[in-house]
Formats: sequence, C-alpha cells, structure tokens
Amino acid sequence: MIAAAIILVGGTIVLLVVRDSPQSMGLLPDGDTAVSSRDKAAKSSAPGVTLKQALATRHFWMMLVIFLLIGAAVTSIQVHLVPLLISRGVTPMRAANALSILAVALLFGRVAAGWLMDRIFAPRVAIAFLLGPVVAIFLLASGASGWLAFVAGILTGLAAGAEVDVTAYLVSRYFGLQHFSSIYAWYYSAYSLGAGLGPLATANAVDRFGGYTEILLVHAVMLVIATLLLTRLPAFPTGKPA
Repeated sequence: MIAAAIILVGGTIVLLVVRDSPQSMGLLPDGDTAVSSRDKAAKSSAPGVTLKQALATRHFWMMLVIFLLIGAAVTSIQVHLVPLLISRGVTPMRAANALSILAVALLFGRVAAGWLMDRIFAPRVAIAFLLGPVVAIFLLASGASGWLAFVAGILTGLAAGAEVDVTAYLVSRYFGLQHFSSIYAWYYSAYSLGAGLGPLATANAVDRFGGYTEILLVHAVMLVIATLLLTRLPAFPTGKPA
C-alpha cells in the first residue's frame, strides 16, 4: 500500500511538475536560442565511472556486503526493540518511549554523520557509528530493560540515521556522479533487502529459541564483519569529487 501511494501520488507529481532543466520546457537562459557547445561539454564531462566499471572493482562488492549486513542488523534492533522490552516485563508505554528516543537519535545521527564526513574519512565515521549498535546489542543480550535499554535505543538510532547517508556519500566519492543513480540503487537495494529479511529472520529465531539472546549475538557478529570490511576500503580516488 505504501509503494502504491508513492507511485500514484509521488509519481504523478513528478510527471506533472518536476523538470530536469529549463531546456526541457523550451526555455533558455539570457535569451539564448540554442544550447552552447560549452554547456553540452560540461554536461557530458561529469566525473564518474559507469556501472559496468564499478562492478569490476573489489570495493564495490565489499560495500554491497557491508550495507546488506548493516541493514539486516540495525533494522532488526529497531523493529524488535519494543517486543523485546515487553517480553522482559517493561510496560508497553516505556517500551514505546524507548523507540521514540531511538527515532530522535536517528535524526541526530544523520546530522552528525554529515558534519563528520566533511572532516574525517567517511569509512572511519561509519565505523564509529557502528560501534554504537554493537554495544547496544550486548546491553540488550545481557538483559537490559531499564535506563540501559534507552541507551541501547539511542546508540542504535544514531547508527540507523548515519549509515544510509554514509552509503550515498561513499558512492559519490568512490564512483562519481555521472552514473550515481544506477550505482547507488544497488546499495540502497542491498540495505533494503537486509532491512526486510533481518527482522523476519529475527522473529523466526525468537520463536525457535524462545528469546532474543542468540539472534542478537548473530547481529553483533554481522556488524563486526561490516566494521572489518570498512577498514579495508581504499582511499577515495582523486579527480572524482562528491
């Protein structure tokens, strides 16, 4: 239903209102009658590699695995935070409060990640934010249900807010902007696939083992693997600004 609403409402507005350029509406700047060769050259010289070239690189596939694992682990904590706390005797209201704090932390995570990536190598920023949900997982696996559960929610929210934005930033820096959309789609799809399958796998594991401890530890391992892969990413190529 959400997808249908986006297609019908958002798609209709885009088709009716959004235009790529004044030229697509028959408009030219400053009374020009034709697009200059300089403008054509500038448009065709946007920095970046093609999707085929990106697929041939090692770090393309490393990043794909990284964001698949992050999507599965972090989203699973988000989705299951309330039922996990309720299963430990926390009232539904306090469990909902923990989720609300997670959502607020998500906003701060996005702003903070953007500010930091302007100053620090982006994979290091991603690693720093991933440490948060790892700590959160061990808190929750150890039985946290009071104020520590709120801390776990904050740490998870910060990571959830940061990692999606880190994905777009890394794609622009490693592969440029010329084919950004087609390349970024792979990563957002991987993250979304993890975000869809992770909570389902977590629910099945809880039904099988009767609790969250085992599957939480699995998620911790996934995040550790993602962190180690982030340390193996190369320096940004020169001549391909974001």
